[in-house]
Amino acid sequence: MADAFFLKMAFEIMELNPAESYLVASVGKQRNLQNIFRGRKHMPGDDDTNRTYWDDHIEGSGSEYVLAASVGVFWSGNFGDLEGPDVGALEARHTHYPKGHLILRQRDVEKPGFDRKIYVLLIGKIPIFRIRGWTTGGAAIQGRKKTRPDKRRAPCWEIPQDALLPIEFSRKFANEYTEKRFKERLKKGN
Repeated sequence: MADAFFLKMAFEIMELNPAESYLVASVGKQRNLQNIFRGRKHMPGDDDTNRTYWDDHIEGSGSEYVLAASVGVFWSGNFGDLEGPDVGALEARHTHYPKGHLILRQRDVEKPGFDRKIYVLLIGKIPIFRIRGWTTGGAAIQGRKKTRPDKRRAPCWEIPQDALLPIEFSRKFANEYTEKRFKERLKKGN
């Protein structure tokens, strides 16, 4: 299965093996437990009867793992750092809906560096994910109005899949970013 992680084309479909699936499920469960014990509330409207908060954390972890593998960046799972980046300089966004959109919320826009941050959309469920494309925060919301597809939730920006750029471009950026950080750490002696 290792050969699947060297993406040569945009929109590659990647399949996790059982060990990888167990790893990302473990990370997802830990994240959900952290939220429970920290008293973090889920967003209003997150009560889809066919999905649970556990599912969201597990599938989200799976999408981050696939993204990291596709761009050659180590994935740590970010235990305890809910605001940390998902994969190097990249933010993974996941949906299980085949025609789903990349969703950005007001809390994303309020984070420092939002305009330059790269968001990547992945679709699927364990064990299979498909990388659909990417956009920067600034480009994603430019000229778009917030929508409210779920009246129980706050308005958001929905970016359709056909408005995203191929993943090939963000792989180069992530590798350059990771190499730069590695060199900085070497200089500091860490």
